[in-house]
Amino acid sequence: PLSAEDHIETFRLDLQNKIQNDANLVFCLCNNGMQVAKQLGILDEIIVQTGNWIGAMLVEAGLRGANSVLLLGYQGKLIKLAGGIFNTSSHIADAKLEIISAAVASVGGNLETIQEILTAKTADAAYKTLVKLQLSESVFTLLAEKISHNAVAYVKKYADVSLKIGTILFNRQGKIISQDVTARELIPLLSSNKK
Repeated sequence: PLSAEDHIETFRLDLQNKIQNDANLVFCLCNNGMQVAKQLGILDEIIVQTGNWIGAMLVEAGLRGANSVLLLGYQGKLIKLAGGIFNTSSHIADAKLEIISAAVASVGGNLETIQEILTAKTADAAYKTLVKLQLSESVFTLLAEKISHNAVAYVKKYADVSLKIGTILFNRQGKIISQDVTARELIPLLSSNKK
């Protein structure tokens, strides 16, 4: 699996090669991310796989002179960054339901909704509950913004560089459920339609 530890050096080498041609990169966390990137018309030559090592790969991008990174991932994995978890392996930390619940509280969700999210079997089930309650858009927009904010701060802390970072979250079926403002700005820059 791409999450196996010996893959991180392969990911780093791939990043180092790709950044020589374009300082704007797209990080795909999984194979679904690759499919979503293709749907968005993103150029293959700027797509970098990260496995679970998002933090290490963001720092690598910063140190290698990247201008921007678009994070593209399944919400159940990528939202861990909103909680400050930069290695998304479930063996290290798995607080996704707690992170979603905190976002529900932040957008004014009630205690009953928070408890329902905390007892959901999966992040996907939590998302479906929020769709039914018409809270998914506000919750996942907040999470996308928080992911980008935390990622920028992480790169600044560990690489001492400012890196523009946007976030796109999608569901298990590969349907985009949220993106922040920076992601919307980056898409035209990263797609095959760029000039």
